[in-house]
Amino acid sequence: MSIFRKSVTVSFFVVEPSPGPEKTFAGDFPADEVLDTVAGLDLATGDFHVKDGLFANEMFCTVHEGPMRLLGAYSKDLYAAVATERKGEIRELEMSDGEGIVDATYVAFFPDSVAALLRTSVKSPGSARTASWLSLFGGYSCFFSAMPQGDVMNRLDRHPSEISSVFFRAKKSRLDVILGGSSSVAAALEAAAKVSRSSKLGLTLGVERQSEKAEWWHEMRAVLADMIEVLPEFESARIEVTHGKNINLLDAYVTARVEAEIDGAKRIRPVDAARAIADAYEQEQAAIRMAVSSRHLGS
Repeated sequence: MSIFRKSVTVSFFVVEPSPGPEKTFAGDFPADEVLDTVAGLDLATGDFHVKDGLFANEMFCTVHEGPMRLLGAYSKDLYAAVATERKGEIRELEMSDGEGIVDATYVAFFPDSVAALLRTSVKSPGSARTASWLSLFGGYSCFFSAMPQGDVMNRLDRHPSEISSVFFRAKKSRLDVILGGSSSVAAALEAAAKVSRSSKLGLTLGVERQSEKAEWWHEMRAVLADMIEVLPEFESARIEVTHGKNINLLDAYVTARVEAEIDGAKRIRPVDAARAIADAYEQEQAAIRMAVSSRHLGS
């Protein structure tokens, strides 16, 4: 049996309580209870598939049991058709009514409300969509807060008036991947690509009026949190401050690049994701402990 290796990014978050349709939680995120709730849902009814109003997609979650219990968050494309090629012969795969192609994000939960996300595709759900689905059907309203490295925690939590702008630079060839993390940033870069022959694109985001800074920075923090999975795809990403050292976003959040071993398959399965997440968690133990300690001291 052939073993393939694929480099993947595992991103770490803190699961925070938020106002929403379900009850909130105090203390650590009740991961086992939430996973039990999700495991008990009858997905065959279709009641737990959330439709995307802009695209022909649905999102749903399920639980994968094993040595490491995983939440599987899936994006389902109802209209895409798949064709295969073998020895020059091209064949369309037939799918039954209601059947669609899925792309997976795997989530593992650890003590201190820590969550690790591994996205297998740019089409798979990001942290914001996964948390939104869990808030609807998992029993507790929550959101995933990107886990800053301990040494930049205080620098990120600063007054909006101190933030000058946010800058990104990326290669044109990486825009499709970046689109999976932030459609707004990718759309702005795509617009720049249409008027530039350069293979690299830059984007600066900010507002001039001080009265608009607080609202803009609040929205920008949400965008950055949802981009954590694709930040490694940028050549440069930084927060420019009015006084002091700029914040390098490529080093600001706890992520790990690891090799996923895929045994005899052409996709990352739950068992493969579990091994990769376990490796990433062990690799980033020190950074996670520092971030969790800083969070407790700040609360």
